[in-house]
Amino acid sequence: MRSERILSIFFLMGLLFGQEKDASPYSYALPLVQFPQATTDNTTRNPRERITLEGVLNPDDYVLGPGDVLGINIVFTESWSGEIPVSPTGDLLIPGIGVLPVAGLTLSAAGQKIRGFILESYQNALVSVTLTNIRTFRLLILGAVIHPGFVDVTPVDRVLGIVGLAGGLHKFADSDRILIKHRNGEEEVISLKDYLVQGDESQNPKLSEGDKITVPFQEQMAEMANKFVTPTATPVSVSGFVNIPGAYQFMYGYSVGDYLGIAGGVSEDGSLHRGILYRNQQALPLNPDEFVAPGDRIYIGENFRSRILGKSSLMQTVTALTSLYLTYLSRIKK
Repeated sequence: MRSERILSIFFLMGLLFGQEKDASPYSYALPLVQFPQATTDNTTRNPRERITLEGVLNPDDYVLGPGDVLGINIVFTESWSGEIPVSPTGDLLIPGIGVLPVAGLTLSAAGQKIRGFILESYQNALVSVTLTNIRTFRLLILGAVIHPGFVDVTPVDRVLGIVGLAGGLHKFADSDRILIKHRNGEEEVISLKDYLVQGDESQNPKLSEGDKITVPFQEQMAEMANKFVTPTATPVSVSGFVNIPGAYQFMYGYSVGDYLGIAGGVSEDGSLHRGILYRNQQALPLNPDEFVAPGDRIYIGENFRSRILGKSSLMQTVTALTSLYLTYLSRIKK
């Protein structure tokens, strides 16, 4: 009878420790895109090193600008060939001949203009003009993207690719109402969803210098965005009993629960109920739905079961105790 009571105590202990294990939805990694851990390297991709064309460029459509490189070949009594970049002022400096403005012209129109300009100095010369390298320029993208600001793009990049260079769409972005303001003052609203679903390329246009992209937040989040959007980018630290502790880049509009998912979720030995949010040198109760702020530190404490049993599993501990007790009973009976 006494042994049954003690075994019952072990059973109740097992239930008690088993209940302590955190069964919150943050105990496992959430299906979110994991952001890279915080880094001080803000180097951006140089599109000129990785240009992928959709096909052969149409010289009647491609418009030249500063940074484009033209290959010019002149066959005369003495032949000359070389690559000449379009200057920041939009001019082409042809050695021994002069300066010719070409920015804003299509490639075919510029080729004709260059040939005529050279033939004024070298009559009957054979002149060939081609585009040998595509320029890079900076374009401003604002609103609901991961890294709003200027990104380096090329004339062959489309809006979807440019959004990708800015880190992608924010989780609260409205992809149906993206505003593009062109340098000449004209505006258009596009839907990336229509492009992805229907393949409508008019909803994923190519852009030029001076254009600006604004990605709006979803209507229900627009007012709240004014509260959590900030230019500060101090990393958010997630430490303690999580699967992938570390410092992660600050993402406005993301919650404590989101960051726990990014950090791989609460580990088996952690407890969400023992979590603490450190903000501005204050220790606050952990609320998974609260938006994080720059510099927040999220700490997940050890759960009760782990503190009592350590690294041993509950079954191992109960089995060991039961074995010792049964051994003790057998010796008493002898």
